[in-house]
Amino acid sequence: MNPWFMAWRMLRREWRAGEIRIVLLALVVATTSLVSVTALSDRLNQAFENQGSELIAADLVVKLPEPPREEFIAQAGSRGIAHTLTTDFRSVVVQGDETLLTEVKAVGPEYPLRGRLRVSRGDEEARAVNGPPPGKAWVDTQLLARLGVAVGDSVSLGRRSFDIAGVIIFEPGRGGMGFSLAPRVMINASELDATGLVGPGSRVSYRWMLAGDPGRIDAMRGWLLRNGVAEGELEDVRNAQPRFRSALERGTSFLSLATLVSVLLAGIAISRATQYYARRHWDHAAIMRCLGATQAEISRIYIGQLVVLSLVGGLVGSVLGYGAQQVLVWILPDVMSVDLPLPSYRPLLTGLAASLMSVIGFGLPAVARLRDVPAMRVIRRELGAVPPRVQVLYGAAAAVIAGFVFWLAGNTVLALWIIGGTTATLALLAGAALVMVRILGGWRGGLGASWRFGIGSLVRRGGSTVAQTVALGIGVMGLLLLTVVRTDLFNAWDERLPPDTPNHFLINIQADQVSGVEAFLEENGAGVSRLTPLVRARLAAINGEPVDPDDYEEGFARRMVQRAANLSWLAELPDDNELVAGQWWSRDQWNKGLVSVERDYAESLALSLGDVLTYRVADRAFEVRVHNLREVSWDSFSPNFFLIVPPDLLADFPQSYITSFYLPAERGGVIARLIERYPNVTDIDVDAVLTQVRRLMDRVNWSLQFIFVFALAAGALVLVAAVQTTRAERRREIAVLRALGAQQTQLRLGLLSEFAALGMLSGLLGAVAAGLIGYGLAEFLFDIPYHWSIRLWLIGLLGGGAGIALIGYLVSRPDIRATAWQVLRQSE
Repeated sequence: MNPWFMAWRMLRREWRAGEIRIVLLALVVATTSLVSVTALSDRLNQAFENQGSELIAADLVVKLPEPPREEFIAQAGSRGIAHTLTTDFRSVVVQGDETLLTEVKAVGPEYPLRGRLRVSRGDEEARAVNGPPPGKAWVDTQLLARLGVAVGDSVSLGRRSFDIAGVIIFEPGRGGMGFSLAPRVMINASELDATGLVGPGSRVSYRWMLAGDPGRIDAMRGWLLRNGVAEGELEDVRNAQPRFRSALERGTSFLSLATLVSVLLAGIAISRATQYYARRHWDHAAIMRCLGATQAEISRIYIGQLVVLSLVGGLVGSVLGYGAQQVLVWILPDVMSVDLPLPSYRPLLTGLAASLMSVIGFGLPAVARLRDVPAMRVIRRELGAVPPRVQVLYGAAAAVIAGFVFWLAGNTVLALWIIGGTTATLALLAGAALVMVRILGGWRGGLGASWRFGIGSLVRRGGSTVAQTVALGIGVMGLLLLTVVRTDLFNAWDERLPPDTPNHFLINIQADQVSGVEAFLEENGAGVSRLTPLVRARLAAINGEPVDPDDYEEGFARRMVQRAANLSWLAELPDDNELVAGQWWSRDQWNKGLVSVERDYAESLALSLGDVLTYRVADRAFEVRVHNLREVSWDSFSPNFFLIVPPDLLADFPQSYITSFYLPAERGGVIARLIERYPNVTDIDVDAVLTQVRRLMDRVNWSLQFIFVFALAAGALVLVAAVQTTRAERRREIAVLRALGAQQTQLRLGLLSEFAALGMLSGLLGAVAAGLIGYGLAEFLFDIPYHWSIRLWLIGLLGGGAGIALIGYLVSRPDIRATAWQVLRQSE
């Protein structure tokens, strides 16, 4: 006997039985969902990275103390990577008798590599260009206001004179929250030597910009790290733009969660269908044992069927997944609104691997037990205890499923919440179902005939009822959890960026200008959030030990020690901040030497509660003790600080103010008039970052709607598979009742009552579990406020009851219509 030939023949025959079709459909749904989302996510992530790269003008920026070595340039050229160099330094611009300290940026003709530099020439509308031509300079509006010059005038920079040829409207690489207090001047790099401003010992920073294929950029990053470049000297959109990085990570987590739910639902359907399939074949396996088949041959026959199903389901699902994501791109061009790169072959391999892992994790344990069915079952109808080897296999399958979840999630916290939440839900459902079965057993005597028949069926099949409740409850939980993600959690995220989210920051506002700036902005319809004071100070010592930047590795910690810190003071904890350790100060502590530290800042400098920090402002020093630690929502687009002190502590120190506000794009002239009135004030436009974040959120939202279709299909398969597992027992009951004279109407009402009771129980428990898991994800993963709602429980109770009653009736309908004789002949 050829086991593989037998497996193929039996698979063809079993196709008519039903549960094999459920297994295959579940595999197709899971693989289609996974491949479509993986392919679309890969394409969108590349697009997001490209769009995010516009914010730093490149895919990768190398910050160097000197121009890149020749070997660096040669390596980039050999890899086909575009590159350009920018040189930044401070110098004085002269116009007549007026002088002004400015930030000079010398760029090559290739700048920017990503995004477009927008410049306005006089009254012309801003247009996208590359770097300025030789002899010309582009400046920001602040320089025009402070020097009293206009486009067409000349200014001197070092030994060279430049004509002001345009006003910088948007500069890629400057869309973040930099605290630069000097106006901006951009010149052509070929003019740098002629100015005579850069020489040995000059304080100059170089930014070597790279752009190219993501694979080549990753390889170049690795090569640079191996050849003397520190991690802290490398900058991409993820570490240069925290707001965009935060949105990208949150959006990826949303998509991963939605995909996980749809795949796990399909896995539950596979598990229920294969358990029913295995139970139906216990007698077949016993007969084959009687006819001389070995355990190994039986294993190859039944496991071979699963392998074939996994390959077919994986291939079909992969093809459908590729097509589905492309259809979404075609029908939503305005939402996607970006040239998406073609998907790679990786989603196909992911789909095949996921299909095989789904079969191994969810279906193999039940089928593997067929090899241990004793030959004596043909006579004694006994199955025997579960062999230790099969028990070990269940543990191995659970490990495969856990690994599968970690692989798909790509996020440890998300994976742990899904695994923990699902495990807890299984226990909750099993325990609650067992209790409810016993309670229903005492109630059924006082019910009507139809309900008594339905409830009685649930009580008589107590073990099957518990198993069905668990499967159905998990299905309802998954669908409701995805509903929570699609609506409540995503809407809460979206509400954090309302249409009037601040898109401008004003810094360097002096104390005597606060009321004037507030009045000006109010007159021009700009909604100011608040004017926040700050003092710039340098960290001098920690617990009495002097701070030396060389004691810290390259990266965030060294940068925080090297540069001046911005300390602000507030009486109340900001809404977008959350205490994670310690307490906020009271009114009588306002004049105490206390400081509130942002958590990442504290971790980078190894700070803890009670540590004493010494700061220096010019020749004055002061000490503060770490009073609490905060977690800051940096994606709120409101002024936030690493360090906050009580209100009265720094009142007599030199201070300036910062604020944020929303200004429509068509009212850009307001900023020019403001800077003309207050030339020392600097405006930072973050509208580019805000636009990219909103685009990302729109695409994530549509992708969630897309995934929900697959989750619905997987959830329906769970319901069908769960109902199918008790169909044989229900057939016998129907046959007996038909033989005793029961009418179709009575049987129909009895089945509807049975499935309605089962559905309401499963739906209510699934809703409770979905709410708890949704709360945990909102609080500990997405950092989004969660609002409890009884609506979720009502949807679970009523929707579960109605949906499961309908599916149960449709599955059992052929048995109700058949005669008693037909049902008895079909029953096992």
